[in-house]
Amino acid sequence: MFQKQNLIPDEGWTIELVQKFVRLSSAADNFESVYLSLVTVLENFLDIHNIAIYEIIPNEKKLVARVKNNLLIPKNNHEIIHFTDEIIGTVARTETTILLNSETENYSILCVPIQSNGKLYGVISSSESTNDFFSFQHQKLFELIAEIAGSLLSRIIQKEEVNQLKQTLEQHLESKKVALEVAIETVSNQFDELKQHRNKKEILLKEVHHRVNNNLQIISSLVSLYLNETQEPNFQTLKEIQSRIQILSTIHLILLKSFDTNEISLERFLEDLTAALRYNVQSNYLILNFSIKEVKTNFNFNTLIPLGMLLNELIQLSIEKHWKNDSTVEMDIEMTTLFFGESYQIELVSKSPIDYTIIPQNEHVNHSIIESLCEQLEGDLEETVGESCKWKFTFQEI
Repeated sequence: MFQKQNLIPDEGWTIELVQKFVRLSSAADNFESVYLSLVTVLENFLDIHNIAIYEIIPNEKKLVARVKNNLLIPKNNHEIIHFTDEIIGTVARTETTILLNSETENYSILCVPIQSNGKLYGVISSSESTNDFFSFQHQKLFELIAEIAGSLLSRIIQKEEVNQLKQTLEQHLESKKVALEVAIETVSNQFDELKQHRNKKEILLKEVHHRVNNNLQIISSLVSLYLNETQEPNFQTLKEIQSRIQILSTIHLILLKSFDTNEISLERFLEDLTAALRYNVQSNYLILNFSIKEVKTNFNFNTLIPLGMLLNELIQLSIEKHWKNDSTVEMDIEMTTLFFGESYQIELVSKSPIDYTIIPQNEHVNHSIIESLCEQLEGDLEETVGESCKWKFTFQEI
């Protein structure tokens, strides 16, 4: 170890000191490690035990002590030195080394800025109570060590910035990954929904063809019934056929409103159907009152189509039995749920008295159609005839 009086180290000694500092600080990953390596080297080679290191406070013209009395001081140290304070502040402000030797007060001070590429990181300060202890050789040595320390601090900052950038990019990539996964899942769900919708449309399209075919079969059966019952079809016969075809078309249009779901509320169906029936009667003044009690089920089309046609037949039969030129036909239609919702009952009651002088035309055709529709719905029809007509029809959804 060099003694304090040996102030002129040779070139080999300087190289050894620098090599030692580089070895100690090569693995440093924070400012504190660099500071401790610097203090260790200077103490071992110069036998100095009062080295202080001041670190600049970013964006402020102030420094805070980090090493003093050979001890590492936390960053939250309250010992602050302004750029306008003392020798240390002057060195930081001017970024220039100050070497002072006082013969009168018998002290020697050396303050060197720690900087790299024009950026100031702090100040190294050391003092001795011996005049002329620090020489020009010490100044050059301190400046060389300070420059190496500045390069190391700059590298640490760059590494921290790179790590911060890497972390930010990783977070950004992770967020993008999550967003991409959400987007893929959303697109996948939308694709599945479109596929299901397409499949549903295909099924419904097949159902349309099936229903049209059934309706054509019904029309064909109606015409066959009339031809079998009537020797010479007249205008009234053709008009009855037209009326039934028209109500079948009306039922189809009503159901078409909810074709996407293949279900429709019974209340809505009866409301639209009775309005169509009143319009279809034309010359008669018909009043239809319907009510629904505790029926919340939405029926499918397979049930509603024959049910609508059955209601039409019963209402038409009632009109033929009750109607007079100067009378009004009024009927109550009520639907209820039976047997804990497993079956249903529709009751039709005419409020007008029967006119027994009227003989319904093609009554056999009416009854044949009604019987066929009851079988299709797998239901039972009970008819009560007195002063007025009353029908009770019990059925289950098919």
